[in-house]
Order: sequence, then structure tokens, then C-alpha cells
Amino acid sequence: MKLRILLTTLPLAEMANVFSTVHILQLVKEAQQQHGLRHGDYQRYRQYCSRKLRRVRKSLKLSSGQDSRSLRKLTVDVAKIQDPKYLSLFVFEADRNWAYAMQLKQEAAPDNRKRFHLLRKMRTAVRSCHNLEKICKEMGNLDAATKLEVGAYSSWMQGCLHFEARMWANAAECFTTAKTIYEELSSITDLSALVDVYEQRCREIVPPLRFCQFSIGDSSALADLVQMRLEISDQPENTILPDLNKLLTECRQKQANAAELEVMWCGRKLNFSKSVRTQSFYNSLLDLERQIREVPEVDSKLSLYEQILSECRDVMQNVREEAKGENFSELQILPLICHDEGLTNELLFFKALRCCCVADVFTVQNKWLEALALFKRTLGYIDEIRRKGNPPAASFGHLTSDRLKLLLMEANKGMYCSQVKCACVSEGKEHVELREQVNWPIVENLHYFRKLSLADLKERVQLVRIPPNLQPVACKPLFFDLAFNYIHFPFISDEAIGKADGNKDNQKVGGLGNLVRGWIWGSKR
Repeated sequence: MKLRILLTTLPLAEMANVFSTVHILQLVKEAQQQHGLRHGDYQRYRQYCSRKLRRVRKSLKLSSGQDSRSLRKLTVDVAKIQDPKYLSLFVFEADRNWAYAMQLKQEAAPDNRKRFHLLRKMRTAVRSCHNLEKICKEMGNLDAATKLEVGAYSSWMQGCLHFEARMWANAAECFTTAKTIYEELSSITDLSALVDVYEQRCREIVPPLRFCQFSIGDSSALADLVQMRLEISDQPENTILPDLNKLLTECRQKQANAAELEVMWCGRKLNFSKSVRTQSFYNSLLDLERQIREVPEVDSKLSLYEQILSECRDVMQNVREEAKGENFSELQILPLICHDEGLTNELLFFKALRCCCVADVFTVQNKWLEALALFKRTLGYIDEIRRKGNPPAASFGHLTSDRLKLLLMEANKGMYCSQVKCACVSEGKEHVELREQVNWPIVENLHYFRKLSLADLKERVQLVRIPPNLQPVACKPLFFDLAFNYIHFPFISDEAIGKADGNKDNQKVGGLGNLVRGWIWGSKR
């Protein structure tokens, strides 16, 4: 990830004094030793670099702030730099990406995607070193020692990138430049701590440099690597030892070409040109005598013998495994093998047994299609054996009639189970409940035989579901009288008006006497 900060306004005061020497390598080495790299923990060191960058940004008032959308690349004005901490921003940014790349290198043995990620991180680290080197060249208040350290650090980082990209010539050139600068710095400094740091970095550069030279074509580089391995074999705490062992293995594998190698033993010529590991051991064995002569110490000679014996044990085990396959191939070529029906049946039986065992493994992994195919192949082998005749009931070999029947039963059972599971998966019923574990009423599962034990009979066996399940019932119908909307009635408004006029005439006939009579004696209604 690129270093991004929010640009802020810096004071415009010019610097009058020159910065004191910034020891880049000492700064990096102290951080690495205190935060994980003593034990090879690159992830812990990468996290420390992230925290260090955050603290430096905050102290320099270059933090991103709350609005993360306003982030831009780190572009520091050289004329406004007042603190050497600005240089540590680029240094720890490069070291963070380098630590991330080394972490991926530990994890990415066969994974190409992680290797591509590793190269991207290394390119980001080299880009940060280039920016640091450019700023240091433009600054007039830096001394020559700081600029030399920055150049050496940048060359070393470029060498690491070219080394991981397998660009051996460029990597050797960069490593040589860095080693030369550190050697010059160690010769002119008076501080013993700095001399130790510079010399340690030079020792770290030598193994990959010699490996690059060997890859280019320098045959003497392998001997130098072996000599360095002997010199540091008595230092188990040395951090270069694992990398040096890996480089030696790669060098010997490169040296082991595809040409035929023959060894005379007891008057016979033995050819082992097929195995790269055997060729690598043969090359190391040829160098053993020269190494023994060059090493005067007895302990170093013993370590050499122990190392060669350990490699010999590994190669012998490898040769035994290869010889098993070769012996089997030679047995099949013999002219009488094709006429030996007993041996052919034994081979078919073991093939069927192997297919059945692999099918059981696929069944445990819920890979039903693969298991079904292997069970069918097992049945095919068994049918081929039975077509040639029934095997004997007892035999000196492994194939007997009882074993064949047992294998046939296992294959049929596995095939039927796999077919049912495949059908369930295709219908979306992958998680079918086991009916033996569910206490369903017997009347609802009459098509399924349920085996009851004595313990089940002592308990209450559920024949029907009590209380029964609620079933849906049709609701009461609702009737709406809509017939009046479609019936035409006769028009009787004229008759209603005539009756109303008659009632008014009758009311007018009565006089004042009737009214008084009604008040006193009451009126009839």
C-alpha cells in the first residue's frame, strides 16, 4: 500500500544548521531486533512499522485526519524539511513492504499468487527507497555519510527485488554496490556499534551475491557458499544459516543437469540420471573430499560427515521408493506373467480393494459422485475376476471366495447409498433427517419398517398422533342478497299522491267542537 498522508502547511523557516548524521541501517536493525525479526516473525515487525509510521505522522502533523477521501501521495517539500524524522517516513514505509514480502515468502511455497503479491510489495519498497534517495540528493543540509547510507540501503533493496525476480545479473550488481558502500562506511567510522552493524550487513549480502554469481555461470561460487556454511555452522543463533542452507540446496540442484551420471560399484555401472535429488547428493559427495582437506578443525570435519550422512539417508529412502515402482513395472513385463491367471486375479483384487477404500474416503467427505464412480469400478473389477472363474475357498494368496464376496457386498452397499445420496442432492434434499432418530407415529409411516427393541416396548410406542393435528375446515359461507338490484317494481307514485290528498280533506271537515271534545274526553285513534 502506498504511503499516503494529508498535506498540511509547514513553517517556512529556513534551516541554518546541517542535520546530524542519520544512521539508516542502525535505525532499521535496532527496530528489527526488538520487534520480531530476532525470531523470524515478519508479521510482528510489519505491524510495528505501521504503528511507527502513524506515530511519526502524528508528531510531524502529517496525519490524514478524519476525512480519508482527501489523502494524497507523500510529496514533501525539500525546502520545508526541519526534522530528520521525515526521512524515517520513507525508511519505515520501505521496510514495512519488505517485511510483508518476506512474510509472503515464508507462506508461499507452491502458491504463485502469493509470489506475485511478494513482487508487488518489493516494487513498492523499492519505490519508497527511490523517493528517499531523490529527496536526500536535493537536500543541502544532509552530510555525505547519510547520503551514502541511503544509497546503500536503496541498492540493497533493489538487489532483493531482482533476487526474488530471478534477475541474477542486476541483483549481483546491486548487492555489490551496497556491499562496497557498507565496507567503506565501516572503514571510516570510529563507533564500534556502527562497525558491527555494517559488517553484519556485509555478511548477509555475501550468500545471495555468490548465489547470483553461481546462477550467472561462476562455478567457484558454490565452493564459497560451502565454505561460509562451514564457518557459521558452530553459530546456531546466526540468522544467515537457514537462508544459506536453502541457497546451497538450490545451487546443487542447478548443478545437477539432465546428463547421465554413472558410478562404478563392484564392477558394475549404476545410472541414476532420473533423480535430481540423487544427482545433488552425488555432487555434494564429490565436494566432500575437498572440503575435508580445507577444514583443519576436527569439529568442522565431524559436522561435514554428519551432514553428508543425513543427506545419504534421505537419498536412500528416496531411491527405495523409486525402486518399488520400477520393480513392479519390471514384473509386469515378464513373459510368463500374462499367462498366470492367479497373479492376474490377485492384481485385479487389489485394484478393486484400492478403489473401494478410496470410495469410502470420498463417502466420508460427502463426495457422492466420485464415490459412486469408484464403487462401480470396483464392481467392474470383481466381475472381471468372476468371469475368469470362481476363486478358491482357501489360497496361499490374498484372494479367496469369502473375501471376494465380502468386497462385493461392501461395493454394492456403497454404490446404492451413493446413488440415493446423489438423488437427494439433485432434488435439493441434501439434509435428510434420519427417521430412526425421530419419534413419528407408526400409522403415518406404514411403508417404513421400524425395528423396535425391548427398551422401546417398555416405553409408550406412539401408534397415532394424540391429540391429532389440526386440519383446515371450510369456513361458513356468506350470502349477499343481490336480487333486488335486478328486479323492476311497478310505479305507484300516483296512487300514493291520491291517498295523501284524501287524508288532508278529512282533516279539514272537523270543527271547533271536535277539537274541544278531543281535549276533554279524549279522541279516538
